[in-house]
Amino acid sequence: MLFEQRVNLMGSTITLKVDHPAGEQLITEAVEQLVDYQNRFNANNDASQLMQVNLAAGKHPVEVDDDLFELITLALKYSQQPGSYFNVAVGPLVKLWHIGFSDAHVPSQGQIAATRLLTDATKIELNPTTKEVYLPQAGMEIDLGGIAKGFFADQIAHAWRQAGVEHALINLGGSSIVTIGGNLNNDDHAWHIGLQDPQGSRTDYATILRLNNQAMSTSGVYVRKLEVNGQTYHHILDAQTGWPIKSTMASLTVLGASATMGEILTKMLFGHTNEEIQQILVRLNLDVQIITIDETGAMAYIGRDTLA
Repeated sequence: MLFEQRVNLMGSTITLKVDHPAGEQLITEAVEQLVDYQNRFNANNDASQLMQVNLAAGKHPVEVDDDLFELITLALKYSQQPGSYFNVAVGPLVKLWHIGFSDAHVPSQGQIAATRLLTDATKIELNPTTKEVYLPQAGMEIDLGGIAKGFFADQIAHAWRQAGVEHALINLGGSSIVTIGGNLNNDDHAWHIGLQDPQGSRTDYATILRLNNQAMSTSGVYVRKLEVNGQTYHHILDAQTGWPIKSTMASLTVLGASATMGEILTKMLFGHTNEEIQQILVRLNLDVQIITIDETGAMAYIGRDTLA
């Protein structure tokens, strides 16, 4: 029997579907876990464990839970990859622009220059023995908002597989999706997921993807925007310049085994050319498929071995 529930959390509509006799209980536990994650990993709540790290910047290290330490460690690793647009220390810039919130604005160049000095991820100190995180410069902030949902989805999927689930869908707001097995209600036994057309509404799809035991992560410039004096600014920031990434890319989707890795890659690769993306996949030996859509609507499929 297929159990299903939708819940509003983390600023998104989350959809959970599971085909299992204990499905109702599994969904209840998953929602409780998501609430816990939201409370501990939130960069906009001073009471969260992540914000305790940020508020202690320049003062002292903070011991965190194993799962938060694991995600920060992974994020730091890929923040330091050559050519990566992903930066786990981008928090001060995100809050300076605050795109997607009511106080969003275009900062002055002076504000941007000063804030960029707080985004050097190489300064972050991690102690794997004590699970302590230290930001040595006052004003530094870790922001996991761009990748945390992928991590949450993977953790729920792992728990469900341990419980014997063979068919399920974990959709955290459309940006991060994990499928376990396929959907037996469809003729092809796959989960049908619409990839949003960046030029259309949320229900306008550029294509329909058929997923089976796969994770899907998407980033796009259409998600959160700020319009000022006829100029549009999107929320995907380049810590090297302090401004939104300049690119003709409208969306980037990663299909692979891990939603966590997919989320990281969408931030690492967004803004690169398709050729550069393939080169990075080869260098990192990552077996994933990338789908890019540019501002004209042109779609490209990129893998480690082929570029179409």
